[in-house]
Amino acid sequence: MTMKRLLLAAIPVIALYACCKEVCEDQNLLVRTQNMQAVDTDTVFLIRYKPYSRFSEKIDTVKRYSLVPVGGTTQPSAFFDYLDFNYDWKIVIPALNKEYFISYIETEKKPCHCEGGKYRAVKRFELNNVKVEGSTVVLN
Repeated sequence: MTMKRLLLAAIPVIALYACCKEVCEDQNLLVRTQNMQAVDTDTVFLIRYKPYSRFSEKIDTVKRYSLVPVGGTTQPSAFFDYLDFNYDWKIVIPALNKEYFISYIETEKKPCHCEGGKYRAVKRFELNNVKVEGSTVVLN
């Protein structure tokens, strides 16, 4: 009889956790473009730096290629990426001769309602020496 009561008591708890869809992982910076064409962002360099080094201590570089569909030179850019908030970043778009500097990334801990733990989310950052609230970097 006690096993049956234990199982009945466990059903609502299991159902609650099974229905919870919240992702409780650290949330990095989302980088996306605005007012750019696909051909502009066919090659993008993501350069990672040691934080607070004023972009003097480079760690590594990633060269991102994107396919441009035939006749797609006027299509909007679909470029986006997620960047680790533990580093400073320089983004270079050679076709537009533009550079973007992302630094002083601040995070905050937020509660995870499903698991009861906490995760880190970007609160604010600097883009080309201008403070920006939130976790989305818009390149234009």
